[in-house]
Amino acid sequence: MKNYKSIFALILSILSFGFETNLNAHTRNVKNSASSLSDLLGEAGSSFEKNFGDMNFEKSFEGMIKDRMSFNLGVVAGQKHLGKNHSSHIPQQKIAESVGDFSFIVTRNTAVIAKPLPYVLFGYNDSKSNYIATLSGLIPTGVTPGALATGTNSPGVILPLFNTDAAGNGVFWWNDGTNNDSITVSYVGTNNYTSFLNSQTTNTYASTYTLYSISDVTKLAQFFQSITYGNLSSMGKKDANTLNPNSRKTTIQFQADRVDLITPEYSINTEYSWVQNIINTAGLQINVDLFICKRVNMNNATGIK
Repeated sequence: MKNYKSIFALILSILSFGFETNLNAHTRNVKNSASSLSDLLGEAGSSFEKNFGDMNFEKSFEGMIKDRMSFNLGVVAGQKHLGKNHSSHIPQQKIAESVGDFSFIVTRNTAVIAKPLPYVLFGYNDSKSNYIATLSGLIPTGVTPGALATGTNSPGVILPLFNTDAAGNGVFWWNDGTNNDSITVSYVGTNNYTSFLNSQTTNTYASTYTLYSISDVTKLAQFFQSITYGNLSSMGKKDANTLNPNSRKTTIQFQADRVDLITPEYSINTEYSWVQNIINTAGLQINVDLFICKRVNMNNATGIK
């Protein structure tokens, strides 16, 4: 019996030793594994940090945003998508490529007639006939061309639809049977509007870009007044197109008082005219900055680009 107890004690001792040995070994393995995992995570973290730095994420993200904005905003002034290298750069490019520019100011002097009233830019030939043919079908109902001698805002004499003032500006007169209203077209430069009109007999200009703006940002209704433009030939043939300034606004234009009018190339000659109504707000001004891409002197037919 005593021998059995000794043998049993010996077996327990051996088992205990083996269990402790295995437990210690297992613990070492776990520690080693934990150390390896920590090292692995550390290496991965170092590698990610290095790759993050190498990627220059901030710069890459900024570039990605710019590209996406350029892609999404590639529609300018009614044109189809032109790609990421265009969009907001188009007006600046048009200005840089221009050989000159003309600036005009259209002013609604009075607003006693509670309607939008027309003005005309250019059109030298028809200006000699008070733009009657150019304005055919475009005069508001109840409004008559010219000024009344006895009407409100009376000039003291009866004036035709279009005449010039002492400063050489073009002046359009309208009446509704009781009241007179006038619109002045001025040329911004060393010459006056009359001189500019006369220059059309010897010079033809071509343009693809016009910056159109208004003096009062609260009068955005002006952008909804369509522009009718085209040619009236000396034989009486009239061709006309319409353009709505408001439809040419894009999300890249952060100034609410202006719009870029980008069009196919067109010629400004003695037959060409631009007609638009100006809303009934006394003192409202429209600024038309016309950038020229070509000029042809009719005396020697020399094209200048």
